[in-house]
Amino acid sequence: MQFPLLRELLGGYESARRVHFIAMALLVGFVGVHLLMVALVPRTLVAMLRGR
Repeated sequence: MQFPLLRELLGGYESARRVHFIAMALLVGFVGVHLLMVALVPRTLVAMLRGR
């Protein structure tokens, strides 16, 4: 399903695809970096879950 108004605000179909790809790449990178930090220092995960 496409949203014509949103597609036009983003500059067309191709531009909307690029914005979507960049946003998803940034989100995946953000999650990946945080998973890497937890893997490198596992005790921080327990502290985050307990709130200490």
